Amino acid sequence: MTYRAGRYVGLAMALVMVTVAPASAVDVSPHRALYRLTLDSAKVSSGLADANGAMYYEWGETCGGWGGDQHFRPRLLFADEGTADIKPSPVSS
Repeated sequence: MTYRAGRYVGLAMALVMVTVAPASAVDVSPHRALYRLTLDSAKVSSGLADANGAMYYEWGETCGGWGGDQHFRPRLLFADEGTADIKPSPVSS
């Protein structure tokens, strides 16, 4: 019984290897996008009355490779504390 099961597993693996095509190179196009962000809903207990902002994203070719640029500017309005403009600092790795 073990021999028969092993044969089926081997056959199944061979079929997977035949049907899976190797990954091929893809052309990546540079792009730029600007997103407008708005709050759809919030729980009353959160204290958040409104939220909006924008996110800018750019992806393109640089010297010797590809690079991206992203900016995120959210604005939060709290029921008791007023408006908070959040200015995230860039992080690189």
